Amino acid sequence: MRLGSVEFREVWLVDFEFAAPPGERPTPVCLVAREVGSGRTLRLWEDDLRRLDRPPYPIGRDCLFVAYYASAELG
Repeated sequence: MRLGSVEFREVWLVDFEFAAPPGERPTPVCLVAREVGSGRTLRLWEDDLRRLDRPPYPIGRDCLFVAYYASAELG
């Protein structure tokens, strides 16, 4: 996918839902991610997320990560 003068192999739209007890760090409850070009969709719950040692989507220089509330998604 081309955005301006930059070409991306994959563009991922990503959203997490969190639980955050008062005074505690947020804990991811679920993740939904969709790759724009292929329409591939990932849906992972808390137990699935805990088993991961890296994101379930590529994060290389040729991939774009899009989030509505990026400070929460990247935290």
